[in-house]
Amino acid sequence: ARVTSTYGVVAERAMYFDYNGRRGGHCTMGTPAASNEWFFAEGYTGPGFDEWLLLFNPTGGDRTATVVYSFPDGGHIQANYIVRARSRLSVHVNREAPDKEVAITVSSGGEGMIAERAMYFIYRGIWDGGHCTNGARYPNERWDLAEGYTGCGFETWLLIQNTSQYEEATVRIAFMGNTGIYSTHTYELVPGSRTTFYLNDMTSPGDVSVSLYSTNNVPVMVERAMYFNCNGLIGGSSSIGCP
Repeated sequence: ARVTSTYGVVAERAMYFDYNGRRGGHCTMGTPAASNEWFFAEGYTGPGFDEWLLLFNPTGGDRTATVVYSFPDGGHIQANYIVRARSRLSVHVNREAPDKEVAITVSSGGEGMIAERAMYFIYRGIWDGGHCTNGARYPNERWDLAEGYTGCGFETWLLIQNTSQYEEATVRIAFMGNTGIYSTHTYELVPGSRTTFYLNDMTSPGDVSVSLYSTNNVPVMVERAMYFNCNGLIGGSSSIGCP
């Protein structure tokens, strides 16, 4: 979909689904412009998860999307996809990178394109749902995430993509609760890798916000994923951090 307006509007898209036994909904805001690069730190193609990369070329000419799938050990797979003019291409990431924790980088020439990632899941075999998000246009040396909860019925994950193929990223992460900073940790991230942190094992049960920065000036991309059973309401969400 493409929405245009003379004076400007705000556009979102809501979806509700029963996808291969996974029931739920997700909502994503539109993006105001195409980009030559998109980054996604989250992604999983193991049991119970279906991951899709959605590419939209809003321009009048065909574009080639170069997609790099990056893994925790720094390994990667690269693939090229032709996205026709004013068309949408769906890539089933499970087929491209099966049974992986995977981060994605999308690059394209010309006027760029739009990229989103949708995931549908039966989390731990019991919580079903789905989430969808736009990518980040660029990595950054600083990210903040206000939401996060590790109490009963909630599981929170922090996903970090080291976008440099050549340098380790040294990141310092602060976990903050209602009374201030819980703890801080420093980690070395392998070049070109995706790193996963399970916050339930790293913080006390309860509210948790995250502030992260790269101490050696290597930019990274950060997302937060949450899965929950909140008073019988089951599902999940994912969101990129705020740079």
